[in-house]
Order: sequence, then C-alpha cells, then structure tokens
Amino acid sequence: GINAEYMGSSADVGARNKRMAAALYCSNHAGLEYIHGLADNMMAMLGAHPRSPEHPNGYYLKPSEDASFFAGRQASIFIGERPVGIFGILHPEVLKSYDIRFLVSALEFEVEPFL
Repeated sequence: GINAEYMGSSADVGARNKRMAAALYCSNHAGLEYIHGLADNMMAMLGAHPRSPEHPNGYYLKPSEDASFFAGRQASIFIGERPVGIFGILHPEVLKSYDIRFLVSALEFEVEPFL
C-alpha cells in the first residue's frame, strides 16, 4: 500500500492523507486483462462486490479519459458517484518519459472506501 498526501482545503491543515493501493504489470504484451483481474480480486479481498441488484452500492467501472493511459484501454473505478481508482495500459509517451521499453498496465485505487 501507499500513503499519499494531497493538498486541499478539505482538512484543517490544508492537506489530507489517502491510503492507496497500486500495481503494475510489465511485459512484452499489455496485460490489461491481468490488471483488470487483479483489480477485481483486490476488491473481493477487501469485501467489496461489483454493483448488481443484490449489491446496489457495489463498485463499478466506467470508461475514463486519463491522458496517462491509452484511449479506450482504461477504466475508472467508482463507488456511488465517487471515482476511487483507475486502471489501464500506460500511454507510450508516459513510458518514453521514464525510459521504459516494455508495455505496462497499471492500477491505483483508494483503499479507505472499502474498509
């Protein structure tokens, strides 16, 4: 897990902590199915259920448009109307910036909403 600090006016001190989880899959192929499967498994380990008639408050995925990821190969994770995470295939410009020569799929989400 990752503890991250974010600047903002929502806390008395002008910053807040978020407990995050993250994972990367790096290979000769993108592996989006692996990182998506890992996201589902991590949600299950945290006791979260996908949204369904039996679990109307469960998590769900929506297509996202984050420039760090390939268009059409990414999704945001939501609980209710609140985005809590994202996963997808990193854009080649991101990989180039860090001199990474393999394809990478990444996942990051807030842990607190699931606890």
